[in-house]
Amino acid sequence: WVGRRWSGGAWREVRGLKPEEVNLYDVNLNLLARLGAELGFSFSELFACGQERKPKVFLSHAWSHSLLQTYEALVQHAKDRGYGNDDPIWICAFAIRQHAVELGAIKDSPFFKALKATAMTLIIVAAEGEGVLDRSWCALEMNLAMVEGGADYRTEIYTHYEGGVQRLTDGLIAADESAFQKMGRDGEFPFAIIERALKFALADTKAAVQLDHDNILQYVKRQDVQRQAAGA
Repeated sequence: WVGRRWSGGAWREVRGLKPEEVNLYDVNLNLLARLGAELGFSFSELFACGQERKPKVFLSHAWSHSLLQTYEALVQHAKDRGYGNDDPIWICAFAIRQHAVELGAIKDSPFFKALKATAMTLIIVAAEGEGVLDRSWCALEMNLAMVEGGADYRTEIYTHYEGGVQRLTDGLIAADESAFQKMGRDGEFPFAIIERALKFALADTKAAVQLDHDNILQYVKRQDVQRQAAGA
């Protein structure tokens, strides 16, 4: 596969990527956008065979994150929550037509609609390098999960760390026998990620399109003003 990496102040073509080096930008470049342009569908639409499927989980993650590590986190999450083939997870790269992306206003965007349709957001954080804490769209997704999700909405955080998957879950998982076991598992979550999250600022995030970043920043500011005016 051919990939593109930012190096020396410019995008450079990279060939012969190893499986562990592949990310979703590479998958989109080599497969999703090309397949969509040829067939006129998103990857999800192609395999849904015309059936409408309501997603159970909304995935928030950075495309620059290792695809294999993302997959391993998803497998662990499905195991933790007992999900099977009939429990779809909404992943923007596969659900949106990448050959003809039309996002529209934030409240009309696929991200907003998908999150409102799900019961949980799964955030996959990179233990090092660029990740959700650096991307404007991911920041918006986390904001929507907290603000639009409602009292019963759940958010869980997974990361690939030191060869395994660590997680912060909303309540007990299948493997937990008690709350004390969950507390011990939570204590193993990388503190460096928590430190980064505490220093997070939306204004410092980036988007591939600067206008997207500006619109997201303005949207969140407007929502904050409206909540304050309403006494929320």
